[in-house]
Amino acid sequence: MKNRLLLVSGLLLIGFLHSCKNTSNTEITAEELLDHTSYLASEELAGRYPGTDGDKEAANYILQEFQNYDLDVTSPAGLQEFEVTTSVSIGNSNRLVWTDQEMELLKDYMPLSYTINGEVQGDVVFVGYGIQTNKSDVNWDDFRGIEMQGKIALILEGGPEQPESGSDPFEGLLSQRSKILKAQDLGAIGVMFVSGPLFDKDDKLSFTNIKEAPTGIPVIKISRDFANQILSKPGLSVDKLELSCQESSQTPVQLGQPILIKTHVTAEKAITHNVIGIIRAPKGPHSDEYIVLGGHYDHLGMGGPGTGSRVPDTTAVHYGADDNASGTAGIIELAGYFAGKQDELTRSMIFVAFAAEEMGLLGSKYFVENSPVEIDQIKVMFNLDMIGRLKEGKSVSIGGTGTAAEFDSLLSIVQSGDLKLSFSPEGSGPSDHASFYAKNVSVLFISTGAHLDYHTPGDSVGRLNVEGMNQVAQYVAELATSIASQDELTFRVAGPIRSSSSRQSIKVTLGFMPDFTDSSNAGLLVDLPTPGKPADRAGIIRGDRIVGINGKKITNIQDYMLRMASLEYGQIVTVEVDRDGEKLILLVQL
Repeated sequence: MKNRLLLVSGLLLIGFLHSCKNTSNTEITAEELLDHTSYLASEELAGRYPGTDGDKEAANYILQEFQNYDLDVTSPAGLQEFEVTTSVSIGNSNRLVWTDQEMELLKDYMPLSYTINGEVQGDVVFVGYGIQTNKSDVNWDDFRGIEMQGKIALILEGGPEQPESGSDPFEGLLSQRSKILKAQDLGAIGVMFVSGPLFDKDDKLSFTNIKEAPTGIPVIKISRDFANQILSKPGLSVDKLELSCQESSQTPVQLGQPILIKTHVTAEKAITHNVIGIIRAPKGPHSDEYIVLGGHYDHLGMGGPGTGSRVPDTTAVHYGADDNASGTAGIIELAGYFAGKQDELTRSMIFVAFAAEEMGLLGSKYFVENSPVEIDQIKVMFNLDMIGRLKEGKSVSIGGTGTAAEFDSLLSIVQSGDLKLSFSPEGSGPSDHASFYAKNVSVLFISTGAHLDYHTPGDSVGRLNVEGMNQVAQYVAELATSIASQDELTFRVAGPIRSSSSRQSIKVTLGFMPDFTDSSNAGLLVDLPTPGKPADRAGIIRGDRIVGINGKKITNIQDYMLRMASLEYGQIVTVEVDRDGEKLILLVQL
């Protein structure tokens, strides 16, 4: 008992001393910015992957810092809990049966991590690379003359040999997703991928943890040896077929002998937290309005496939010092700075460290749907994401400058010292401010830009420009002070609302924010159409579920992006939506 009391007393003393250290200095300093980033990007926190111990420790650290500055962290502020999918694993109910033989999991076949769970049986058809396109520069059809309805497609990984220069005629057609969607459109009930030696000499079946929405049909990868067994009856082999498919599309080959596929993968869930602290302004005409200063604190953990690491074959701590311990440190210091000026504030302030940004802006999306204040009380959101690598030219990018009518004049007035500011008016983008812009909140996205260490273990504290980070944080303090004191802050639409979490390149969009929290795989749920954009003009409203474009099925955002990638500006398309159980067909001009 005595030892326990001593331990508790010691912890209280440490907490008291830590509190004194912070509250005695509410100024933004390079030393404290370095302290915060050094802890958040430490070996011990192991990359702050959502749901891990490092993630929890980071959240508690930020919460303690907010408490030290006397921010209000009582519910609904404080730790805002939500659930994320952290990984996908192979389930225990997978089967592959051919000619009454039960094939061996991870030797003969494996499910893809984003397969739908299901069971199908049908004849196998070899369809080359699974490409069908008729562009001006290439005519290629691996499905010609074949009825795919009820069949299982055997498809080669990769694609035909590409020209060394010039445009790629198969751009957007060679991903697994694109091939699956094409086969499904033509009636296939399942897909089996196989790698030829040109694509993968070793032919290893290695399960990749890709946390994407499921496909619409069961999909597996099979070994080259097993594929050769299936192909042996007509005297074919994967090696020979891959070589012939390099030059031209192939006539599909019906292989007979039905095959049974049963796929089963399981999603593993975890709890993570946004960290929220509030400073309330003295009573006044704008004290019930809020400025949000936020940035994400999560990163990629130990890396690996499916995490977003640019070196997915490397298992090592992805420290995320710049991305985004730097922005999180800036938020903590700004919280202290404005806590020291609380009596001078005309608008209240919310400081928030978002979780699960790297998984698709999940934390900020959850925040705007569960805000501690009414969303229309939030007038401006500052997003600090990667502010730690100020380069020699001292260039700082600020996005969202067109999202408030007053921003142009304010940005020209506030002194930035020798920082070289570059402005972008659009409110959407690849970070948490996009979630706020989708709710008609003016946003400013502050960053010192990308670098070669981005999403690698090389993004460490030793490579930060701490003095530069301090200079950026000081500028944000001045800018936020000026903006918060304005009589009027008027939201303005600036550019399309779009998701930046998907890596699929598209030329046109319908112009709406999807609901990223929806995992039903029953269409793409519309969260907020942008006023004046194609979806809004066509009558698509919040809560509609887009289930088809031009008669082609859509089950999730990946399907949507692939469908949109083939469309052109000015084209008129039909969009099928499910509105409260009623199917509607709408004409949309892009």
